[in-house]
Amino acid sequence: MARNLHVLKTMLTWVVIFNAFALSAQKAYIGGNQTLPVLNAQTYSLENTIYGFSSQLRWLQSSSDHSFIYGGTIFYQPELNLYKIDAATDEIIITKPVQYTVQDLEISDDDQFIFHHNSTTVYKIDAGSLEIADTVYTGKIISYIAYYDNNTVFASSTERIYKLDFETQSITDSVVFGNFDIPAEMAFNADKSKLYAIKSSLPLTLWVIDITSMTVENTISLSGMIGSPGDLILSQDGNYLYVTSTGSNQLNGTIRVLAVPEMTTVTDVEKDFGSGIMSFAPNGDLWIPNNTSQSVAVFDTQSNVVKETFSTQGILNGPFCIAFGTSTTGVDSKVADNCIQVYPNPASEYITIKMTEKEQGPYHAVIKNACGQTVKCYVAANNDKLDVSQLNPGIYFMEIKSKSNYQNTRFLIR
Repeated sequence: MARNLHVLKTMLTWVVIFNAFALSAQKAYIGGNQTLPVLNAQTYSLENTIYGFSSQLRWLQSSSDHSFIYGGTIFYQPELNLYKIDAATDEIIITKPVQYTVQDLEISDDDQFIFHHNSTTVYKIDAGSLEIADTVYTGKIISYIAYYDNNTVFASSTERIYKLDFETQSITDSVVFGNFDIPAEMAFNADKSKLYAIKSSLPLTLWVIDITSMTVENTISLSGMIGSPGDLILSQDGNYLYVTSTGSNQLNGTIRVLAVPEMTTVTDVEKDFGSGIMSFAPNGDLWIPNNTSQSVAVFDTQSNVVKETFSTQGILNGPFCIAFGTSTTGVDSKVADNCIQVYPNPASEYITIKMTEKEQGPYHAVIKNACGQTVKCYVAANNDKLDVSQLNPGIYFMEIKSKSNYQNTRFLIR
């Protein structure tokens, strides 16, 4: 990580970026009700409540720069919708009717699409308009989906995980498990060569699937974890896998931290009874909603401890899921509307930043890893190629500041 195309300009770049970027406030959106509570992500206090949803919001997702929140309603109500929310104003800016309940929400690496399913069909949705871009009808009962790329999604079902292709609108491959072995939640490793899947029933089991051969290459026992399977999520640096269990009426659940790729247990941490869909806060903390105990556990991923548990009683039933948004509060905060393009994405050797005619540069760019740590600073011109060959595989965030605009984008290193 030591190399830099402009080593002598690093300190200057830091000063310019520090002064150029607007201050922002981090907010947590807590899903589970027909209303959407908005909490201060630092103090955990209620700041706002968004109204106007047709049914309960059980699935939430945020854009990579946390400027937009996407939500989907569940249950068979007269009206079911997808929603797009502006995190700066907490206003619902798009309401799009859907035919069936929305289950699961995944967002593409480039923020162009969101994906969800209704138990048999997987939908590819344009994130800008919330219009349907494509569908794959599986004819199977789907539990969960995992985004791979803009044309490929993996779907867990009874005794199989299916590979779905949106170009052909078909199932192209599958991983077969044993009788009554039903995979549930899934997560990829950093370079997406492996897929981790947790078994939906006892005994608690984790499968490691090789994506190239579409076979189970390892089966990990999760013995010692209390209760039923909960959720799993890869750490933002790709080095750890966090797995939860629900616990029981008498015993609390567990957060197990596994080292990747060895899949050895680093630690087990006790948590409240219940579980929901885990999410990383912008500061790197892991938030774990517990729909049974109506609370949220905030897990410090640096020290592997639950540093805070706060109640959501009186705020909502649940919580089931969490998404994070950013409210920009400073001046000089005009965000570019497709004025700046970053490609290729995913990348391995270099990335190019291309600007429109009115945005010819020079520009300042900062690359941060998924933990929010700055790993690269650049001062460059339009169409310059930036060497990223020494970055470890994983998701990165880039803040780009030109003369009159700034833009946040996410890209993947493979």
